[in-house]
Amino acid sequence: IMEDYNAKPQGLVRDRMALMRTSLANERTFLSYARTALMLLISSITLIKFFEHEPLVVWLGYALLPLGLTVALLGYLSSRRINRKLTVVKKQLDDWKPPSAC
Repeated sequence: IMEDYNAKPQGLVRDRMALMRTSLANERTFLSYARTALMLLISSITLIKFFEHEPLVVWLGYALLPLGLTVALLGYLSSRRINRKLTVVKKQLDDWKPPSAC
């Protein structure tokens, strides 16, 4: 029985689909980080502006500012790290060559 060595195996298609799903999941995770960071920053500004005569609430507002920025930075770094790994895997899939016929 002669095998078709030019055809890509079913596993390669499955790997590409898994790569796309992982990429989309990474994007959703990044957007969740961004949404959380934005919520913390807006809450911080709201506490500082609307409760300026309540020192404890203003202090809480100032404490939320670096927390929001930290969440944004962590989300960005995490997303970038995963994207780099996905790029390496995508390159490996793109460079796949069928085994040569004996």
